Amino acid sequence: MDSGRSGNNSITFAGSRRMPHHTIAAAAIAAVALAAAAGPWRALTIWRTAAPSVQRSVRPDVLEGLRTRLQTLHGNQYIIVHGPRGAGKTHLVNSVLCNARCVSAFDIMPGTPAERILDTVYRHFSPCAGAQQPEAAAARVLRILRLSGCRPIVVLRAIERAPSDRPAGLAAAVKSLTSRHGLRVIVDADVNSTDESLFCTTRQHAVHVSEMTRAQLRQIPDVARALDLLAARGLADVAWHVFGGIPSLYLQPGDPVSAMREQLCTAVTRVNLMRRRVPETAAMLDEFQGVMGHQISLDRLPAAAIATRHLDRVFDVVNGAAVPATPALRLALFLGLSGEYRVPTTPHDLQKLV
Repeated sequence: MDSGRSGNNSITFAGSRRMPHHTIAAAAIAAVALAAAAGPWRALTIWRTAAPSVQRSVRPDVLEGLRTRLQTLHGNQYIIVHGPRGAGKTHLVNSVLCNARCVSAFDIMPGTPAERILDTVYRHFSPCAGAQQPEAAAARVLRILRLSGCRPIVVLRAIERAPSDRPAGLAAAVKSLTSRHGLRVIVDADVNSTDESLFCTTRQHAVHVSEMTRAQLRQIPDVARALDLLAARGLADVAWHVFGGIPSLYLQPGDPVSAMREQLCTAVTRVNLMRRRVPETAAMLDEFQGVMGHQISLDRLPAAAIATRHLDRVFDVVNGAAVPATPALRLALFLGLSGEYRVPTTPHDLQKLV
């Protein structure tokens, strides 16, 4: 028989041996059975995956508040944990989820569209990595988890974007994950990593992680050692004004004087950029001079200032008010540093600032 022809009881492919019909049927049934069995196995794998154990956060009040909100999430509600970069947001989230089951975390890069975010999450839950319909495959696994009494938690870590980057499509992705599949979603967001739409729904619970106090910084062993070294050089006070309550800034490699100088240089550059781009904000920026802790109501900011806020990165929004986005910006505005100001280069000159 020609290799490209077929008889009544078999199918023959060019260059291959004949395969009986009953063998094909058995293989098809086995494939379906394997796919059906893969769903429970994938659900079991996700259920058994526990979040890592971490050192407890030094913010017990915020920790308990976030834990309560997570436990009471229902429907299409979600949580946004936001605040300055390096303030301890991720560690706070990890502390809340410590040893919890059914937790999955994803890093979301700037500009990632909602469709790609969803595809990544669905393929994680899907029993088959190459599933043609990952959402449907993931839905079967999620249904099994719900029947077992588990409501999975998805953490979306939004990476801070550069001025030229578009924000990721988190708002649409979060809506689908919560409303279509009943997932509990936490967005871990650096300043300027998301667009405003994520904060403008009736479904979000926003948790702002502010800077730490000096006492809280002292509770972190590595930071405490860095503070002791700064104190020995007489730089503890100036470091507090430049680094503020951002623990990660105290742990930067290299000379702390260089790190402080870099922070101040960046702050002055940002202030100059805003003054140049939106001249009508000059008087508002001047209000910060000599007044520590000053803030501006958002309705006072010109539309142009709000539109370029992600580019200039001078302000962060906290409880409906614009506040300096970093401790160094707070100090620069307080001292009125702008224009051609030359940032101090020696420890002695830095000490004069405070």
